[in-house]
Amino acid sequence: IVEKLVSDLQEKLETEDYQRAMYIITFLCDLGNSRVLTLSSIIEFLEGLLQAAFEENVPQARTDWFVYVVLRVMPWIGLELSEKKKDELDNILEGAGKYIEGRRKVHVKMLQVWSSSTPHEQEDYLDCLLAQVKSLRTNDWKEKQIARHYVAFDAALQDALQHNLPSFSPPVHKEESNYPLPVVVFRLFDYADCPEDGTVLPGAHSIERFLIEEELNWIVDFNAADRKI
Repeated sequence: IVEKLVSDLQEKLETEDYQRAMYIITFLCDLGNSRVLTLSSIIEFLEGLLQAAFEENVPQARTDWFVYVVLRVMPWIGLELSEKKKDELDNILEGAGKYIEGRRKVHVKMLQVWSSSTPHEQEDYLDCLLAQVKSLRTNDWKEKQIARHYVAFDAALQDALQHNLPSFSPPVHKEESNYPLPVVVFRLFDYADCPEDGTVLPGAHSIERFLIEEELNWIVDFNAADRKI
């Protein structure tokens, strides 16, 4: 199954289906929590993705995507890596931070929806995600949004036979290649707009806000063409 997933990932990237490639990467990393895959091989996998972000003479949209997907999996695998592969995890996050710090952001002004960042700050999506991952890290990688069904079988999984993730290299860049374009995070509401006696909307830099928005995006993207819905 793992080999088939890696093969599918290669195919999705080659056919520029980045949305489904992202979900495969997330699922592969989550397999480390259920002890299907070794954490060492997951670290190597993430390091390989991050290394692609530092390629030269390629579009920034390509390198942005690899950093984005590395940060995106952190809510799923960050806790497990922080407990057992902390140094390696710190190196990955440091590399992602250095990349984001040095990248060009000329698109932000052009893509902003509002003329002012008050009351809702209009951030580049990578800047926002990095801040959310840092917030998650400060909170000891704890979140309440992701369903973790394998926790109920933790005792049984302790002695499970683990497998190494097969080696993986992202497809090389070609002149005709297309990549997801950068975006500015669009928001209409924050916690101040919620009723005092109701559920409070997570803060802009909380990982729960990111996870909720990702689920909403998934619902829209995969059902937009279904007229019955």
